[in-house]
Amino acid sequence: MQLGYQSRYSNKMQPKHFDTGWLNAKHGDILRKGRYLTLDTGWCIRALLKTHSDEFVSKWYCLK
Repeated sequence: MQLGYQSRYSNKMQPKHFDTGWLNAKHGDILRKGRYLTLDTGWCIRALLKTHSDEFVSKWYCLK
């Protein structure tokens, strides 16, 4: 699976970023990947998780 994120500002969508390689995990494993982003007021971000056949997207988190 790959972990990533997508951001937007004033409804202008940024491209999807998957900057980790495929992670090897077995059922029940806990995976962690650290990354820090600096976002100012007005920016929104959401998490992405991609497997070989599916892509999962979280809800938007917006800074006010």
